[in-house]
Amino acid sequence: MADDAAPEDLGELCGNFLCGTYGLSGGVQIGTCTNRWYDKLQIIVCANGAAGINFEHTGVDGHTVLRYAADIFTEGLMLLARSINPKAPVMFKAKLSPHAKASRVKPGPDDSEPEPLDPSPKKLEWELSNTLLTGIRFAETRLSDLICQNDCKALEFTGYGANFIKTHGFSPDAFVQMAFQAAYFGLYGRTECTYEPAMTKAFLHGRTEAIRTVQPSSVNFTRTYFSEAPNKEKIQALRNACTAHSKLTKDH
Repeated sequence: MADDAAPEDLGELCGNFLCGTYGLSGGVQIGTCTNRWYDKLQIIVCANGAAGINFEHTGVDGHTVLRYAADIFTEGLMLLARSINPKAPVMFKAKLSPHAKASRVKPGPDDSEPEPLDPSPKKLEWELSNTLLTGIRFAETRLSDLICQNDCKALEFTGYGANFIKTHGFSPDAFVQMAFQAAYFGLYGRTECTYEPAMTKAFLHGRTEAIRTVQPSSVNFTRTYFSEAPNKEKIQALRNACTAHSKLTKDH
């Protein structure tokens, strides 16, 4: 999808990729939400060159899409390198598989040459009945309601990273999960049931399973963190919670 929008900050960019933008002009719905196939996997490129992916979750998981995007990005860099140095390697140079070769139909002596395919894009023209047009209008209304219920903000944390966390003997994953729970407790004064996806693609028909991240040790940490306890006790509570989370993840 090619968007006319050019989001100015990361939060606006995330909102455009997640929901699309919405607006009214002359009583007609406008915005990038009208330029989406929400039941497909689509690459979205904004007018300023920023790109992202919107996909329907039923058929594919985030790990798969992340690998897909990472491979495209890496291949783009490698092709750029090859344009400078023809001997530079590329990611995708696999030959046609034997199955694909076997499926090719060899032309017979009486077969004419196939017409060349026109690669230029063509606009799809739809023949819509009044019933469908009415349904589309109601769908636009429901879509705009859903978009207006979402507010996207993005945080790029640069204070420290995984290496700093590991240096102090914590698992980065467990550390971040405890940060989520502490932040929620600090805002609302309570702990809610949360989960973290666990990838099971290494198993037959595996996709993901849910790790229930709230445990007695994590609840104790959030309460201790926002108490008058000394810092040494808070750090020990965090360490206990992270250790329990890492064990839960390995045993899951």
